[in-house]
Amino acid sequence: MLTLHSLTLDHVAGVDHAHLELPDSGVVVVHGPNEVGKTTLLTAFGLLLSEVGVNSKAARIKALKSATEDVATTVSADMTVAGHRLTILKSFNKSSGRCELIVTSPRRENLTGRQAAERFAELLSEGVDTQLIDALTIRQGASLDILAATGIPSLEQALGGDSPADDEAAGAGAAAGTGTADGAGALIGRITEEYLRYFTPGGRPSKELKAVTDALAAAEADHDAATGRYTQAQNLITELEQLTVEKTAVAKQEPVAAEAAVGAEKTLAEGRAAVAELDGLHRTVTAAAGVRDLADQRARARADRISALADAEKTVAALTVEVQEAEKAAEQEEQTTGDLGKRRSAARRRSRVATAWAARVEALSRRQDAGSRVADLADRIARATGIADEVRDLKRSVDDSPVTDKVLASLRSADAALCQAVTVRDADATTEEVAGPADGTVTVD
Repeated sequence: MLTLHSLTLDHVAGVDHAHLELPDSGVVVVHGPNEVGKTTLLTAFGLLLSEVGVNSKAARIKALKSATEDVATTVSADMTVAGHRLTILKSFNKSSGRCELIVTSPRRENLTGRQAAERFAELLSEGVDTQLIDALTIRQGASLDILAATGIPSLEQALGGDSPADDEAAGAGAAAGTGTADGAGALIGRITEEYLRYFTPGGRPSKELKAVTDALAAAEADHDAATGRYTQAQNLITELEQLTVEKTAVAKQEPVAAEAAVGAEKTLAEGRAAVAELDGLHRTVTAAAGVRDLADQRARARADRISALADAEKTVAALTVEVQEAEKAAEQEEQTTGDLGKRRSAARRRSRVATAWAARVEALSRRQDAGSRVADLADRIARATGIADEVRDLKRSVDDSPVTDKVLASLRSADAALCQAVTVRDADATTEEVAGPADGTVTVD
């Protein structure tokens, strides 16, 4: 028996893709306008069931090739054959066709290529009468006057014509030249006779069929009831057997159980003593746990104090380093202050010297101014009195005086000392900060 669950076509004739889902029972009617692919579905399914190889160049395959694309003609179906649930796929293409078979029940099978095709053909031969399928298939354009069902063994057997006498009669008729029409007529007559046995001309069930149907329903109900009672009885028998076995086992174990009970009583007493001892141990353990918790708390407190002490030691060490650095800085500052005091004392001495030089220079300047005024006065006196000789002598005495050159030299020296004192004073008034390594040397040009 074959049950088709689904049929899928890809690039078959003018159908690019089509998928048809079918119910497990009932009648399926595929309808639609002309040239939409209804006949193509039937033709593709017949090709799938045929033994034509997937690499074949047969005309029936060429007739189903796509007219617009050079692609493989693929037909696949999900079906149940002879109790096997399977999926078969055949992709027809010259030199590159493929066949795949997946059987999901009653046991898993996964085959490809020639093995898949041979296994599928084997399953079809077991559960499908392909001759009967061909006979019951009426293709578009075929004559309805010719009955293709004659000569099919399965149909003859179903109609009760499978006896050797019938086979010999059929062979004799064929040898005598009996026409196909006579054989078809006889077959139709037998079909009609068999049909009228179970149905009236109006299509209603006959008395025989109704009686058989009612008897079948009653028999099925009786069978279900009997099956239920049988199952219940079997369950009771099984339960009784189990109880009997358990009773026998208990009877055999009764002496052992009595002895075991005595041992259990002794074990119970020992267990109670052990429980009492265990309670004492438990109390001891609880007390020890309290002591341990107290010791843990003290240990944690001690660890915290040790940690704090370590932090304090680190802080003291850091402060010690800072104090040492501060002491070094104070010593350097003290040394710098002493140097500055020395430099200030020297600057004060130089200032006093410079002040003396400035006073001397000022006196020399006043003296020079006085000489100038004397010369001017002499000139005036000369002009006033007309005594030129006396004026010339006075000027000569002034020019030839050795005291004048010495005064001018002292004046130049005082001026240089004054410039130096001003420089020293400015230097003392300016603070220069020199950064560098300790004990370094600074050179001032």
